[in-house]
Amino acid sequence: MRSALSKYLQDLRASYWFLPSLMALAAVLLAYVTLKLDSHLSLKALAGWGLLSVTGVEGARSLLSTIAGSMMGVAGVTFSMTIVAVSFASSNYGPRLVGSLMRDRGNQATLGVFIATFVYCLLILGSVRDGPDGDSLSTDSFIPAFSVLVALGLTATSIGVLIYFIHHVPDTLNVGNLAARVGMSIDKHLDHLYPDRLQDFQEEKDAPAVWRGDVGGLQPHFVRSPDAGFIRAIDLAALHHQACTHDLWLRLQYRPGEFVCEGDILLDVWSAKGRMDEALLHDLAGQYALGRQRSPEQSLFYLVDQLADIAIRALSPGVNDPYTAIECYHWLRQATQRLAIKETSKDQFEDGRVVTHPISFEQFLGRSFDRTRPYVAKDRNVALHAIDILTETADALPPGHRRDAVERRLHYLHEEVMSSPPAFWHKEFRDRLETARQILRSEKTREALRVTPDWFGGRG
Repeated sequence: MRSALSKYLQDLRASYWFLPSLMALAAVLLAYVTLKLDSHLSLKALAGWGLLSVTGVEGARSLLSTIAGSMMGVAGVTFSMTIVAVSFASSNYGPRLVGSLMRDRGNQATLGVFIATFVYCLLILGSVRDGPDGDSLSTDSFIPAFSVLVALGLTATSIGVLIYFIHHVPDTLNVGNLAARVGMSIDKHLDHLYPDRLQDFQEEKDAPAVWRGDVGGLQPHFVRSPDAGFIRAIDLAALHHQACTHDLWLRLQYRPGEFVCEGDILLDVWSAKGRMDEALLHDLAGQYALGRQRSPEQSLFYLVDQLADIAIRALSPGVNDPYTAIECYHWLRQATQRLAIKETSKDQFEDGRVVTHPISFEQFLGRSFDRTRPYVAKDRNVALHAIDILTETADALPPGHRRDAVERRLHYLHEEVMSSPPAFWHKEFRDRLETARQILRSEKTREALRVTPDWFGGRG
């Protein structure tokens, strides 16, 4: 149940209409409050307050009508600019980034301010009335002076928001900012998924989780997917509660972000009682929420794929922007080094009743660098920079299996480059790779190279 609620909240957050709708509702409440104040308090002195003066009913109507009409026009322009930005990002940086632009609070709040101002002015406009016989100057006419003053304040706020939006759109579409936003999201996910630091780099091998319970001789039951789609969320806490309550052992077959077909096995279930009723299996399946597309909330690889997409498109012949690919590699290096000090072999639950198969360091490394390697190997600038990045990553790790895994990526990159047609820069690549191996092989060589231009740690 909570997984379905989580999916629904994710969809609300990603929708472009939710925040503007809330702000429009807030405008209705604000109009109600200000009209009550105008009705019960003597605020007519505000109608002649300096530059904000409103003379007569017709003046108030004209002002409110002008503001309302202007807000709708600006809201239309804002929506058009957002659609253009989304189309540009989708075609140039990859369709996976569309969701992040739609979730952008700046874009949603901008549209919301304009719509809220329009709704507020419209409601206040309806309350302005003439006196008896249409006399707009009669003392019985109603001019909500305070409400009109608030409308002017909302207009000034809208102008400020419009200036912000004009700056925000190109700033959001800057590919460096896009890569940085995705990279920082990966860091947050890693801290959430792996809160413990690794203590022994020699012993940690990303070993698969094993049962701590006794399931010997028990026949497994299978929880199958009731529908097809991407796994958007899994309520692990609810699964663990069910396992403890009914004396079960569960093994997950899929992670969030992976695609399942109808009838695929989601869970292997062992019961100490031997038999299980269909209602319990149905409850276990209900802890999964499926959707038509992946989301970044629980899927770490979704964010990694976003960076990989930007890098791959930047290296395509039509774009040919190696420096964008280098920026993506910097953020992948940051995430790799962050994960390298994390304990990844432990499951979330110590009692072993729910085995989740967390993402290992080797899997993360492969997803980060292996997918982009065929494209990197064809570009001199990025290939040479990839050597630097992988060398710095390995050099930051103590000897152990994780450092060996990073060094293997240097070997894979060398094989990929050498398998491509000969190029003028291949000798430069081999020389740079040999320098990298010397740095990683010998502490003495490493210290000697630190004072030379051949050092990889940030100079040149």
